[in-house]
Amino acid sequence: MPFKINFQNNTWEITDDKGYRYFFTTNESYIIDGSYTDVNTWHLTKIYYQSILLIDIVYDNWLVTPLPSFSEVRNIFAEGYIHSNFGSDQIKRSLTHVSQMNTKYPKYITVGLDSIVFDKAARTDLVGAPQLSSISIISRANKNLVKKISFKTSYFNGDPIGADVSTQPNVVKRLKLDSVQIFSNQAKPLIYKFIYFEGLPYKSSFSQDYWGYFNGANNLTDSYIESPSNTPFSTVRTLVPRTSSLAYENIIPEKILSNKGADRGG
Repeated sequence: MPFKINFQNNTWEITDDKGYRYFFTTNESYIIDGSYTDVNTWHLTKIYYQSILLIDIVYDNWLVTPLPSFSEVRNIFAEGYIHSNFGSDQIKRSLTHVSQMNTKYPKYITVGLDSIVFDKAARTDLVGAPQLSSISIISRANKNLVKKISFKTSYFNGDPIGADVSTQPNVVKRLKLDSVQIFSNQAKPLIYKFIYFEGLPYKSSFSQDYWGYFNGANNLTDSYIESPSNTPFSTVRTLVPRTSSLAYENIIPEKILSNKGADRGG
């Protein structure tokens, strides 16, 4: 076999056909709705060859709180039945709260001659997560700086179309890379700047086509949607498609299923 894979003492070890050994000893996990923890990612931490440590990777631990994810279904009531809140049809929303993600970000990497250090700074668009501010390469022989790469950032500010107006930074903002500066022994740093098309929606926007891309539709519905409090999601917008866009529309009487719903087209 070209690769040998072993899991023991909470560590994954992979040995390739040339004898290099890769160890994955740290992982990421998440807590759903405050009660369930699961491991979703393992990270490479060490690489050996013939018992010689070639690469050592150390991580920082960050507790990140993402926005809830949601799904929706439309319940159709029997003909003539009217629900007090929803009329003849009901859009039911289920939210999944990832209370915390126990994430890992590289702190430094040690190789034969150099160390690579990852510097971080705070960010507001993702609760509890850092942003990468610079990467420094430092000589292990004399502790001198060999090269430094700095990242200058700002934020995209979202458009509220398809969403309720919000002031929460983690709902309306997205991190934006403005420039990269590379410092070394050269007289002047190398600077690369970036220009973007603006106009991204809120993260809570319902203006999405079938592939999840923003399409500018408000997607209002005539059915009130019950949704837990303290979430940024509108209770008068939906992703459930309109009757006219459903493949099985001909077998559903129009008076049972409302025509109002999301424009999920292209």
